[in-house]
Amino acid sequence: MNHYIATGISLPTGLTFTPTVVFGFYLLSQKENFQTMVLELEQRYPDISIIGIGSSGNLSKPIPYRTSELLFMYMDLDPKALSIHYASEDASLLDFEKESTNKRNNALLFYTHYGRCIHRDISIVSEKLEGGSVYGMVSGVLQKEDNGGSIYYNGTFYEKGLLCCLLDADRYELTGSSLHDFEPAGIDLTVTKNKGKVVTHIEDEPALEMIEEVIGRLTMRRIKMFDVPFFVENSQENETSYTNIVSLQKLNRRNKSFELFRELPVGSKIKVAIPVSQRTMKKRFAQLRTALLKSNANSKDGVMFMLLSSSMPAHWEEMEVLYIMKVLEILKFPFIGLHTYGEIVPSLRSKKSALQNQTLSVVMLREKEVPSC
Repeated sequence: MNHYIATGISLPTGLTFTPTVVFGFYLLSQKENFQTMVLELEQRYPDISIIGIGSSGNLSKPIPYRTSELLFMYMDLDPKALSIHYASEDASLLDFEKESTNKRNNALLFYTHYGRCIHRDISIVSEKLEGGSVYGMVSGVLQKEDNGGSIYYNGTFYEKGLLCCLLDADRYELTGSSLHDFEPAGIDLTVTKNKGKVVTHIEDEPALEMIEEVIGRLTMRRIKMFDVPFFVENSQENETSYTNIVSLQKLNRRNKSFELFRELPVGSKIKVAIPVSQRTMKKRFAQLRTALLKSNANSKDGVMFMLLSSSMPAHWEEMEVLYIMKVLEILKFPFIGLHTYGEIVPSLRSKKSALQNQTLSVVMLREKEVPSC
């Protein structure tokens, strides 16, 4: 599987293969320049498929640590092993038929913005893949712009909806996992009333009062630094654990409520999160390597998509680049990264993907060797 990484608005000059697929990450302010690049690429490669995702920052190398306005990954994926579907926000992924009765697929999901349909879609696609993997991301925009993301496909920028990319699992392998520096603590707290993403009551008491009884008075500085996320109960395969993380984003002292990154159904159980030590982080990096390289030995070298939560720079500050460098140290693969508004990956302790945020997540794509006759 050949690949080539390029930044900026100039067509690449070092390509030694004919690309069939391009993944492009663009700042929302650069849509016009992205469109210009796309038109030139389509003229040079008429059969190419171009997938674009709006972001709040793009990265192809940690040193020097500089984000790019435009970032492209050119690849020569087998077109017969890839199918791409667009669905509007109100469309059901139940309409996506399996490519054939004997083909197992992996999936990449790209969303314009957060919506409650994401949780439904992950479940639907997981069931249809019959053992395949599901990964993805939400267009990386600032918190105040959480309805303003963007994706691009087949000549059109979409402000609402998703792209579902299906990859033949017999040809290409997807593995992925998320990383963060928190762990759950304290007792279970049950959400008993909410309004969308706003939690108004926990254990039938005003939500903000209940949380502050556990972790002390919250300040806007702590909120802006993303230092007080929560863990959400995750039930699967007859086991219950707290593995998925969600950030606290706003306070309302008048209503004694708070707003989360995503909506939690009434009855959801949460736990407060506390920071872990660097010793624990070292163990987590080792677990990340195991999770991503647990695959078949016949997989060739591949590429990584690094999904960096848009909240990470606020929380991790200078640690972001150090953590990225550590990932590259243990996983010696080329990568392109972008800041996202949500990451669809499993946690280190979970088998199934879920929508999270405030994580550094890695999705690895590798081509499988075709057995010789």
